[in-house]
Amino acid sequence: MAAPVWEISVSTVVSFVVGYLLWPPRAVYWAALVPFLGSPATVGIVFLTAAVAGAVVAWSRPYRLSSVTYGGLLAYVFGMLGIELAVSADSPVHLFFYATLLVCFVLGAAAERRRVGPVGGLSTNDSN
Repeated sequence: MAAPVWEISVSTVVSFVVGYLLWPPRAVYWAALVPFLGSPATVGIVFLTAAVAGAVVAWSRPYRLSSVTYGGLLAYVFGMLGIELAVSADSPVHLFFYATLLVCFVLGAAAERRRVGPVGGLSTNDSN
């Protein structure tokens, strides 16, 4: 079944906002944690936060996982176009980091969907 346009549209906006809040171009506020936690731990916290955000979105909105995925992909494309047009990036590494944020976001949503079960149906763990 195809995902409704409305679900994809809302998922696009939400995914874009989450990506922007977690990794704003040229204003990476969480870099202040690097001296205390180190780079790997700090980036790990950011990616974990993206997964939690995906789970919260899936929990709060009964959208199909395909809608969240398509919306996230559209947000990624629009975001990367915006960065390319507005900010002269030093390297293309932002493409990788934003893609990783998207993967974490979708995995978080998938984990929540698996916990709750398919939209409009019972969880696979329900024996009724």
